[in-house]
Amino acid sequence: MKKIIAAAVTVTTVLSLAACGGNTAVDKSDCLDVPQDVLNVVASGSDSSGLKPETGKAVKGDTEGTYWLAMKFTADGFNGDTETGIWLVSGLDAASAAPVMSVDGFAKQFTHWPRKTLGFMKPSEKIIELLDAA
Repeated sequence: MKKIIAAAVTVTTVLSLAACGGNTAVDKSDCLDVPQDVLNVVASGSDSSGLKPETGKAVKGDTEGTYWLAMKFTADGFNGDTETGIWLVSGLDAASAAPVMSVDGFAKQFTHWPRKTLGFMKPSEKIIELLDAA
């Protein structure tokens, strides 16, 4: 049951962050650009998978100073294709981004950042509404 709930939370977060980049009628004022230096902090958690960050968007978390970050990246063996992983960061500048936490399977597979429990990683209703509108 916990795996099903965790999967639902991850899908909800991914869809919310996907709305940031889509051509939808969603109010994108909650979607934040992520500076390259923050993407590099997240990528610094890679364990030699050749992870290279491309772009990122973030949505402010419920807890003060936290952000849900969706990052498109390439890695060894991707043949130029990109994937998107979700991390939770503590700020949107390089000095405050850490600690970083993996949220979804891609984030955990390609970085060594810890994966926290579901109780800590629950998106707000605002993020869920952003998802539904997408």
